[in-house]
Amino acid sequence: MAIPSRQAYTGIVEPEAGERNIESLVSQKKGAGHRAVLHFGGGVPVQHRAFRRRSGEIRLRLSGAIRREREGEIEPGITDALAEYHKVLITPDAPFDRYLQGDSEAIGPDAKKGYQLFKRLGCASCHNSIGVGGNSFQYMGLSNNFFSTGDRISLPDLGRYRLTARQEDIHKFKVPGLRNIELTHPYFHNASAPDLETAVEAMAFHQRDMSINKGKVHQIVSFMQTLTGTFREMPPTDSER
Repeated sequence: MAIPSRQAYTGIVEPEAGERNIESLVSQKKGAGHRAVLHFGGGVPVQHRAFRRRSGEIRLRLSGAIRREREGEIEPGITDALAEYHKVLITPDAPFDRYLQGDSEAIGPDAKKGYQLFKRLGCASCHNSIGVGGNSFQYMGLSNNFFSTGDRISLPDLGRYRLTARQEDIHKFKVPGLRNIELTHPYFHNASAPDLETAVEAMAFHQRDMSINKGKVHQIVSFMQTLTGTFREMPPTDSER
């Protein structure tokens, strides 16, 4: 599929670490010349038992990173600390998790219909795996142009191109994970969707070339709301206080 809108931007922007276009904070924390960006979109939750096993290691590494920052290694210390903090932002026990584990009453009838719609409409082709996304970069406006030709194109609109300087990455963005998505509005790289209903309608049209009615939108949103988990914060040790 040809994408004519890409042609106008070749070579106009130097690559940089874009807000929605970085593999993860850990992978770019050592990158020369890149500022630290705490990026939550690609975080993949791990099972709670894995968190329990690794909690001691994480505490030690986080404590060491903060100590290095206090001793003058400002950027490495802060970046390492944020990277370690990112690893504990896990939220198990979402209603949808319990549903997949066999509890048929964990989610309601609208959410169940929304889950089937989510798969049937092709949403799961990008939003998949344990994080329900966060695993790939995709073109924004695959079926219908997301960026109006009459609008001014801003630097963030160029997507992953800001990092790679490759023409094929213009308007490509990291597919966000949908865990806890109801808590992270507004949506899209430009915050143009104030709520999930608007975001679902926009994605159906721009990515799948579909117009879906309000009832189906409600069902899909109901499913997405079942992806909200519980953050189990561990109390700090004496050395971390």
